[in-house]
Amino acid sequence: WIDGIITKFIRGFSRTSLDWLIFDGNIDEVWIENIAPILQEKKRLYLKSGESLFYPDNCTTIFEVLNLNNCSPPIVSQCAVIFLESTNVGWSSLIKAWAQSVKSLWMELYCQQTLSLINWVVTPCLYFLESHCTMLCSL
Repeated sequence: WIDGIITKFIRGFSRTSLDWLIFDGNIDEVWIENIAPILQEKKRLYLKSGESLFYPDNCTTIFEVLNLNNCSPPIVSQCAVIFLESTNVGWSSLIKAWAQSVKSLWMELYCQQTLSLINWVVTPCLYFLESHCTMLCSL
């Protein structure tokens, strides 16, 4: 038996700090049914080897998906579902939210200049990364 990627992450979670397990992509019917027990009250992951792993209370799981087509109603009922319009998602929305949360005189005076500078730097950097770089790891 060899641990898979999810099992390795769960074994490596700290028991003292907040840890996040984030799934980004389409949901597969088979693996979501295997992961479903960590969403339940007992929070256990049952492995094919017969071992069961406790999913610590300080761990949070996020599924970032385009749709819930392959999710059964019991799985959806155990999750909090947040729907975001595609126009509200992206790095610029995060920067705007950050700028609104900063409470300082400096930010009040220079908010527009700061946002313009961030946009001037980040936009071409992201374009460069998307058009000239290759992801080393795809999960």
